[in-house]
This record gives sequence, structure tokens and C-alpha cells, in this order.
Amino acid sequence: MKSPASPQNSSIRSARRLFGLLALASAGVTARAQVPITWANAGASANTSANWVGSPTLSNSSSTAAGNVWTFSNTGAGNNTVTFSSSRNVHGIVFADTANTYNIAGGTGLTLTIGATAITNNSVSKTQTIGSPIITGGSQTWTTVAGGTLTTDVVSITSSASNRTLTIAGAGTTNLGSVGFVAGQTGVGSLTKTGTGTLNLTGTNTYAGTTTIAEGTLNIANGNASSANGNFTLSLGTVGGVSPVLKLSHVNALATSATLTGASSAANTGTVDLAAAGTYTLGSYNLNNLKFSASSGGATTLNFTNNSVVTSGTLGGRTITNQDANLSIVFGGTLDISSSTAGSGVTFAGAGNTTVNGAVFNGLGQTRTLSKNDAGTLTLSAVNTYGGDTTISGGKLALSGAGSIANSPVITNNATFDVSAVTGGNYTLGSTQTYRGSGTTIGNLTLNGAFTPGNSPGLATFNNNLTLGSTGTTTMEIGGSTTAGTDYDRVSVAGALTYGGTLNIVAFDLGGGAYDFAQTASFNLFGAGSRSGNFSSVSVGGTALADNSGVWTASVGGFDYTFSTANGILGIASPIPEPASAAALGGAVLLGLAALRRRRRA
Repeated sequence: MKSPASPQNSSIRSARRLFGLLALASAGVTARAQVPITWANAGASANTSANWVGSPTLSNSSSTAAGNVWTFSNTGAGNNTVTFSSSRNVHGIVFADTANTYNIAGGTGLTLTIGATAITNNSVSKTQTIGSPIITGGSQTWTTVAGGTLTTDVVSITSSASNRTLTIAGAGTTNLGSVGFVAGQTGVGSLTKTGTGTLNLTGTNTYAGTTTIAEGTLNIANGNASSANGNFTLSLGTVGGVSPVLKLSHVNALATSATLTGASSAANTGTVDLAAAGTYTLGSYNLNNLKFSASSGGATTLNFTNNSVVTSGTLGGRTITNQDANLSIVFGGTLDISSSTAGSGVTFAGAGNTTVNGAVFNGLGQTRTLSKNDAGTLTLSAVNTYGGDTTISGGKLALSGAGSIANSPVITNNATFDVSAVTGGNYTLGSTQTYRGSGTTIGNLTLNGAFTPGNSPGLATFNNNLTLGSTGTTTMEIGGSTTAGTDYDRVSVAGALTYGGTLNIVAFDLGGGAYDFAQTASFNLFGAGSRSGNFSSVSVGGTALADNSGVWTASVGGFDYTFSTANGILGIASPIPEPASAAALGGAVLLGLAALRRRRRA
């Protein structure tokens, strides 16, 4: 038999039930508070609860958990202008995919503070407008879907604890008015563009942090749209294989002290489009790969006034690409191409012209390379001290004024090397440098080091004068036929050719170790407008020829060799009538030539 309940026990149970009901009530209140409030299209004022679905209690806090999120989903055409009569703080704003076009704005001087839920525009083919100044309540991401547009007034990035970032994401279009940071707070405010969409900056921006473009397009459309204090850093790259583009629609779109920072690898290269013709002036270029274009089609110049850096650490070479022939890029200061990776370097590519007025250099003991590709011209105007090879694969590499590349051990010219504008009218490569390739040289050139014309074999062309210095060594390859540039090396000089140094003639391997000289052959090694001087020695296949006033001769294995400085022709003749014997003797000589060539290549 149960004992009757005491009054004390009844009181305890009642209290427990009361606490349970209070807890449930509290939970219910919390759950209801976390449900975003939805615009009812019933009126115009955001301050009136009856204009929201269910007439909720309206909060004015951007820090309230997701309950204070303004949601717009109605497709109706009425009451699409939403006003507020006092500054509002909301956790976020969401435009659903079903939302019609909305315009949200308060009275003069009123602001809208956005919390961590930020702004999301999921409405396709609709433009959502926030016409009052916005204050971000910390770092946050605004997203607009493809086909949608979000347009705002002035945006202020709060930076109270540390540097805060506003990220613009999605595949749609976002138009921001002036972007700044709240005055008097620590930090400077930064802006990041992700997603494949377009971000248009239309006002005069005052945030001073980093601007990063990972994807899509950033269009700076205003003439003073850059950071007012000049600390504007741009980082361009790709995400998921999609390239950023920074589009500058005014020559004053960036501050004159702005720094551009490129992408971290050749596969992740963003583009700066100088979309208005004229002259742009920026501070410097810093690190990595970058492409430049001038989509207006008019004459456009980009000047970097300060010293620039194109280093890569251990990540290999870097490429600067000037894509358009109507664009000229000028590095007014020095260009540091230092790297801890031996042999890697900087490549200048594209159809446009680039000039470096300061020295191109690398760190002490480094051997960073410089390459010129594609159709444009690269002009070097200073005493450059980089220690790696120089390769000209396309267009033109030009030296002007005091310009020199005296520390580059090997210069390979398979396009155009122009020294016509150097001080003194003649450029000299030193005794430790090698000049080679099948390109064209413009201007007067003196070679005091190794000269290996052609590309096994090939034709080296000099539009002006060529001097083979007394300390130099010229190596020419000859093969089994007498087609210049294809079967043997040839040097063609339009002006005056001055002989000097040594001449070594070696066999060209036709493949599989086979050499097939005719019993008589003539190789026009040097063509020139005029000739003077003489070599200090001439050899064929390692056999020295004797000099008789510029006519060099030798007889080896039944073959007679004659080289004349008067006409630059090497003649090979055999007095032996029996073909079999001649072939045997000629084969022996050619084996000697081949052996010498293999030793040289080793």
C-alpha cells in the first residue's frame, strides 16, 4: 500500500513541472528566434512587424543567432521597395531563388549593419539593390548566383580586432559603391574576389588592405577607385583552372603606388586588362606570373615607377606576358629575379613590348636565367648582372644605352638580338661568354668568346658588322651536303666581317653516325659585304691547316682541304680516282671529325 503524498513532495513535483514548462517555453522561444523572418510584401517599412510574415518581434542586433535574417522570397510585384526609419542591425540578408526585384534603403544618414550570415542573392535574372551604406560586422562572404546581380551603396569593413576581409563570391555580378573601413579601428580592411562572376568597384575606395582575385573578374570602373592611401596590393591566380581578370576601365583606377602581385605558378596566371587607352602609372610588380592586356585597341602604356621583384623561391621560373601589340610595359626601376632554384628564371612573353630601365639582377652566387619568347620586344637599358643564360626564342631582345648582359654565360639567339642602340655603336661579348643560334643580329657586334652559329646546323645572320675577336673561338659544323643552314653552318654578314681568333670545323652527324661527303664539296661558311683580318688558326676535324696569306690548306687521308678568308669558302677535293679507295679514305677522315665532335659535346 502506497503512502499518501506529503505536501512537501507535492511542492517539489510542482516546482519540477514548472521548471520543465519554463525550459520548454525557453526552448520554444529560442527555436522561434532562430527562424529567419520573411518579407510579406504587405507594406514598405522594415520597422513594422506586420510587414513580415507572422508579425514577428523584430530584433535590432547583427550578433543575434540566425534569427535576425531578413529573407525575401515573394514573387509578387507589390511593395518591393523596403525602407527603414532607423539604422538597422541584422544577422544577414537572403534573396531566395523565387524573389522578385527588391530595393532596400533607409533615410539620409541611416546605415545597415550586416552580421555573419552576410548577404546571399539566389535570385536569377534579378537585380537586388541595397541603397543605404552598409557596415560589415566582421569578416564575411557575399554570394550572388549566375544570372543574378547585387548592387550596394558605400560599404565599410569593420576591423576592430584585426584586419577583416569582405569576400565577394559566386558566378553572378556584384556592384559595390565605395569600399572603406571604419575609421578609428585597428586593421585596414581587405577585399577578396572568388567565384567566376564579376565584381565592379564603382566608387572611390579607402580600404588599405590586400585585394585578392582568385577567380572571375574585378572591374575597377571609377577614375579614383583604388585605395586612397595607396597601399593597394593585388594577387591574381586561378581556382579550379578558371583564371580573375582585373579590368581597369580608367587610367587612374589604381593608386600610383599600387603593387601588383601575380599568381604562384605558370598554370595559375591572372590577367590585368588595361581597358582604357592611355598611360597607367603604378608602384611596382611583386612576385610570380602575370598577364597584361589592353582591350581598347588604342595605344596604352603601363609604367612601374619603383623597383620590382619576380622571385620564385623553390617553385621554378616565372613568366610576365604582355599579350597585346598596342601595350607597352615599362619597369622604371630594377628587376630582382632572385631564386633558390638554380637555372630557373624569368620569361618575357607575348606580342607587346616590355622595357626594363633598371638592372635585372639575381642574388649573390645565383644563376637565374632570362628568356624572351613570342613576337614582342624586350629592351634592357641598364648594366644587368643576372648570372644565368639568356635565350631569345621569339621576337627581339634589345640592348640600349649602357645596357649589357656581361654576366650571362650563354646567349642563344634564335630570333633577333638588337644592339644597334647601345652607347658607342658597338656591343662586345666577353671572352667567357658564348653566342650561338640561328637568329638575326642587328647592330655591330664583337665576339671575344665562343661562337657557335646555327642549331646543328643553321644560319646566323648579321645585319651590320661582325668582329670575331682575337680571344674567340668559332666552331662551324659541316655535313653531307652543301645546303647552307640545313647541311652546314653559315654566317651571313651584310656589313663588314673581321676575322679573328680560331676557327674549328667539325662534322655534323646526319644520324646513326653516318657521314656522306662527296669526293668534292664546297661550303660557303662566311658571306659578307666585306672581309678583313685573319684567324690565328684553322682546323678541320682536329687537323690543323697551314696559313698562306689567308688561304688555309691541308691534305689528310687523300683529301685536300682549302679555306679562303677572301671568300669564306671551305673546299674539299680528292685526287684519288678510285671511288672505293676514296670512300675508304674519306670515311677515315670523317670518323676523325666525328670523334672530335663527340669529344667537344662531351
